[in-house]
Amino acid sequence: MNERLLLALHLLAAPACGPSGAASILRAAPRALDPRELDPSRPELRRWAAQVLSARELPWNPERISDDLERWASRGIRVLLPEDAEFPENLRLSPYCPALVTVRGSLVRDDGRALTVVGTRRNTNYGEAAVRKIVAGIAPWAPTVVSGLAFGTDRFAHRQALKSGLRTVAVLGQGLAVPLDRAGRLLAEEIEERGAVLSPFLPDAEARSWTFPFRNRLLSGLSQGVVVVESGVKGGSMITAKLAAEEGREVFAVPGSIFAPESEGCHQLISDGAQPALSGERIAEALRWNASGAIPLPRRTLPDPAEPALPLLNDEERAVLEACPRDPAGLDATLRALEMPPHQALAILAILEMQGLVRQLPGGRVVREIRL
Repeated sequence: MNERLLLALHLLAAPACGPSGAASILRAAPRALDPRELDPSRPELRRWAAQVLSARELPWNPERISDDLERWASRGIRVLLPEDAEFPENLRLSPYCPALVTVRGSLVRDDGRALTVVGTRRNTNYGEAAVRKIVAGIAPWAPTVVSGLAFGTDRFAHRQALKSGLRTVAVLGQGLAVPLDRAGRLLAEEIEERGAVLSPFLPDAEARSWTFPFRNRLLSGLSQGVVVVESGVKGGSMITAKLAAEEGREVFAVPGSIFAPESEGCHQLISDGAQPALSGERIAEALRWNASGAIPLPRRTLPDPAEPALPLLNDEERAVLEACPRDPAGLDATLRALEMPPHQALAILAILEMQGLVRQLPGGRVVREIRL
């Protein structure tokens, strides 16, 4: 049994650790094989001391974890570490690479030539026509279409990929063993025959408000570019586009009517520098696809000092960051101090946490990880 795999699964199960903490700890302690070897006082682990302590307090039971692996395998679920050969190369090179992924279906080397297609859950006829045009246009290059299996644009993108004979990969914001709605389950079964369904969470993990922003890391990290078909100025598609831009991926947006609220986010992205998604052929040209295979992505890593560097933030992101205290405090009080709707602040908080600028703690607390 792979001891690093057992440790990764143990870290994911620790209450205060979570996927981000687990990945950071594994990178900081590449030779550790069980949680008792993790010393929170060591300089490389000090930043994640709370997560390390949580993992050390959780009883270490490799036999139980091995039993879980067998149970998941009986349901067709495999667990891959970044060092495994089948682990997606684009994701391995991403600064947001998770501790592991759980997989149903198959991953192949050609999945490196991949395009993520995302958009609103309330897609329109115009949005569906745009997806058809884009997927038909990229089909000659045989890329893999990545999306999130959510209602609306995501599911339509998966279906169009399957109709075009393309491979497709779905990324879930929950564990693979958690039941989907009937339509989602049937589509996932089709996807597994022509691609894969992935999750960065334990198979039994239920969907939560924070799991979907984390899922968006994989939507960005798996592909060479992201196309936003329809979106308001807020939402998961915009988070995915922001992550893609930060990673150096190409960002495309489908222009729409200036009167359509579902196109406001796309127009904002184009204003910020995204390329207009006018056809699949233009997207293929921008991604430099050719007959010999996918153009390799550059290796990009985030700085990992004692304190993270402050990235370029917009006014709203900076307001949320400034409202977060340097000492742990209640999240509710932090949200009340902001002049914006709580759901908007929580979405921004999720982005800041992905960047290592803030951390949410057990008991509904939050702490800022950087001095301003």
